[in-house]
Amino acid sequence: MHADRHERRCLVTQAFGAIGTWHPLLEKVESEGEHEGSRRTAKAKDGSRQVERLQELKPNERRYRYSIESTAMPIKNYVSELRVDDAGDGMSKAKSRGRATSTSPATIRPRWSRRSKTSTRPVSTA
Repeated sequence: MHADRHERRCLVTQAFGAIGTWHPLLEKVESEGEHEGSRRTAKAKDGSRQVERLQELKPNERRYRYSIESTAMPIKNYVSELRVDDAGDGMSKAKSRGRATSTSPATIRPRWSRRSKTSTRPVSTA
């Protein structure tokens, strides 16, 4: 049985631990649940690990907000929101917007910290 477009869009934002099934840089994700307060540990293909906590879940709006509790990146106070919208013709538009405080002595802010990243691609349930 194939999921309809709505179900495919919702999969991304209703399953906090399912990010490993569609994120191209992740090798493995372990999740402690799918509710606010749940933690997930993501292992990237480069071997780095990151622990994140689900702060807010809005399945009807196809979005969630999470924070990073530990990471190899030189940041702290990271909070991000992932949202998935219908882009038409079976495609979905994923938007991610995050902010963090740098712990590096460098003072240059990367471009991604000022704008959301947008990607349009099919979302599969397989």
